[in-house]
Amino acid sequence: MSHQKFILCANTISSYAWTSTPEAWSFALLENVIRVMDLEKEAPNVVTEPRFRDLVASGYRVEVVCKEDAFKKGPNWHGVWIMRAVSDDGIEKLLVTARTRTSRNDIKIREIKTVTGVISFLQGIGFSHADVPLEEGKRTVHKLSSEEMAASRA
Repeated sequence: MSHQKFILCANTISSYAWTSTPEAWSFALLENVIRVMDLEKEAPNVVTEPRFRDLVASGYRVEVVCKEDAFKKGPNWHGVWIMRAVSDDGIEKLLVTARTRTSRNDIKIREIKTVTGVISFLQGIGFSHADVPLEEGKRTVHKLSSEEMAASRA
C-alpha cells in the first residue's frame, strides 16, 4: 500500500500580531514550519481521489451520502453529497479534497454540490449506473461489477 504525502503549512502567525510577546512570535514561527504529512498515519479514515479509486477497484463499495435535501433549480438538482469507500469488513474511508488542510489546519471533506457532479464522479470511477439519494441522511451503495472492474482496467 502506498502512502500519500502532502506538504502543508499551518498559517497561524496572524493571530499573534502586534500584541504578542517574542515568545509567542517564536511559537508562531515554529508552527509555520513546512512539514511533510503522511495522510495514512495522521488521518487513517480519509483518502484523496487517487486512493479512493484504488480502493473501489480493489472491491470497496462506494457509499453516496446526502448531507442536505436536494432541490431543483432550473433543470438541475442541487444539494450536498459526500462519498465513502467501505470495505466488506466495515472499514470506512471518507473522500477528502487534494488540498488536505484548510486555513485552520482541518482536513476538508470533498462535497459534491449537484446530482450531475455525483454522476460524473461515479462514472469516472468506472460505474455504468448511479443511484443518488435526494433526502438528507439517506445513502445509497454502489459496487463495481466484474464487467465494470474489467472495463476500468482496460
